[in-house]
Amino acid sequence: MKSYILVSIASFLIITNTVFATTINIPADYPTIQQGIDAAVDGDIVEIAQGTYYENLTINKEITLQSSVDFELLEDEAVWHNNEYIKQTIINGSVNSDPNKRSCLIIRDGDIQPTIKGLTFEG
Repeated sequence: MKSYILVSIASFLIITNTVFATTINIPADYPTIQQGIDAAVDGDIVEIAQGTYYENLTINKEITLQSSVDFELLEDEAVWHNNEYIKQTIINGSVNSDPNKRSCLIIRDGDIQPTIKGLTFEG
């Protein structure tokens, strides 16, 4: 009986976290991706409009970082394999003047698993 209650509580918490996830739109809600990441909480989606963003990003929570691509459209295999949509949202990490300290994305706190989709990283 106790295990049933624990499973029920765990299921409720997982469903609740998904239902109340917030989508943060970049640049509509925040001018930079990092500001959107900083404002997000576990379970939120940071959705990035198409364009090139010159930033060094750090993620330290379980969020989804994604382009504003219609992912249902990408379920069509012909569309998915050409990467046309993914190439339209670029994170360029070459903003640091020291080429030895450049990075597009750092994921901190080793036991988190953020989701990243529909983005191109370069620089």
